[in-house]
Amino acid sequence: FYGVIDNDNLVVIGWVPEDMSEMGIILHNYGTIRNLQVKINYDFDLTGLDGHTVGGIVCYNEKEGVIEKCSVTMLRASYLDFMSNVGGIVGVNKGTIRNCLAAADVTTYGTFGVIVGVNYGSIEDSCGIGNIIQKVKKYEGCYELSQVGGIAGINETGGTISNCVGGTLDDSYLRVVIDVAYVDDEALAPYSGPIAGKNNGEISGCSNYGYAIDTGNLHSWWAWFHTYDQLKNINNIV
Repeated sequence: FYGVIDNDNLVVIGWVPEDMSEMGIILHNYGTIRNLQVKINYDFDLTGLDGHTVGGIVCYNEKEGVIEKCSVTMLRASYLDFMSNVGGIVGVNKGTIRNCLAAADVTTYGTFGVIVGVNYGSIEDSCGIGNIIQKVKKYEGCYELSQVGGIAGINETGGTISNCVGGTLDDSYLRVVIDVAYVDDEALAPYSGPIAGKNNGEISGCSNYGYAIDTGNLHSWWAWFHTYDQLKNINNIV
């Protein structure tokens, strides 16, 4: 998409993915999308080893793409596999997102951000709310990495997140529950945070009002003159 969308009417989407690996109202956005309010009437169940990239509005927001004053309610997913990169607004962002809001009710094993799954671009003045259950499972004997953030699952090198909020001061909360078994395994160390689960870029001027995390069975222990910490990747970066 290379044009301009400016629409203040509610758009209701009922997706039936049919095992597609890339999904969004728009697959690649190079244009400007403004004032688009989306309600998604579909409960995602994404499985398989091929990987899925999904955005509630745009799958890939390219470097030239601008998304502003948009919202997505309610993105629901009963199962997102560990190979998935999913965002309430955008799956992978390389452009600009500003003044956006997304709400999610998601169970995920993979990379999930309420606004963006993986961010290489700019996210400004946006808010993520809802309930997220973060699970971690083994694949071929190893724990897979799981990344969950109230704004971005991963904020990659070059990515910036500024003046954003994970949760709000009123009833619009953001809650993350990490659901894993109790095991002494140092490889079990998921990434989770109110703004970005994993951050390799820059985060500034953000807040975590209304944010709560339940780390469940994650724990630290001491063995063989070494302290192991499954909570080492849980952050509160704002």
